[in-house]
Amino acid sequence: TAQDGATATQPVRQSRVAMAIGAINVESEFGIVLIAAALIAFEVIIEGFCVSAARATTFGSAAFQERDDVQAFKKLHDDDSLLHDKSASLKGIKWEKGGYPDMGNGPVGRLLSYADWHRLARAQRAHYNAVEGVATAVTLTIIAGLALPIPAAACGFAIFLGRIMYGCGYRGAGPSGRLVGVLLIDLALLGQLGMSIYSGLKVAGV
Repeated sequence: TAQDGATATQPVRQSRVAMAIGAINVESEFGIVLIAAALIAFEVIIEGFCVSAARATTFGSAAFQERDDVQAFKKLHDDDSLLHDKSASLKGIKWEKGGYPDMGNGPVGRLLSYADWHRLARAQRAHYNAVEGVATAVTLTIIAGLALPIPAAACGFAIFLGRIMYGCGYRGAGPSGRLVGVLLIDLALLGQLGMSIYSGLKVAGV
């Protein structure tokens, strides 16, 4: 009968669901994967602090603040009455402490010497690169860790270490200082990409 047929197919469906869920058995080692992913995300916060420190050193130094051209610029922009007036020109808009929201390439940044601008730009670029890559790194770490938690976590820790090396190298020596970190990061990401594909195939039952 139709009822018997429905009853017979129910265990089959349940079995297929169980196979899909059980295709990847998340072990306790997956906790290490989550720690690695969290460290990768935390490194972006570290880079943010480094940029803030670079801004304070660059825009907040006495040598910069006391320059005649900087004093003249600040005097020109010492009134906040036009700060929220969209029709206002730059003249009259208040000077903000730390040069905000200038990212180093605006009117305040143009007051910097090339050496100071270069130092700030290196810190900014290290931060941008971390922001650009964090989503990919965390996603691949977690997906790869579903099937291969220990290798995925190892690659995740390698990415975290590579990010630290990248940031320190870029801030200290410029673009050439990032190369070792880049190599470590890219090799780890390639490994995680392969492991992520393996995880997907395992879930699909291939």
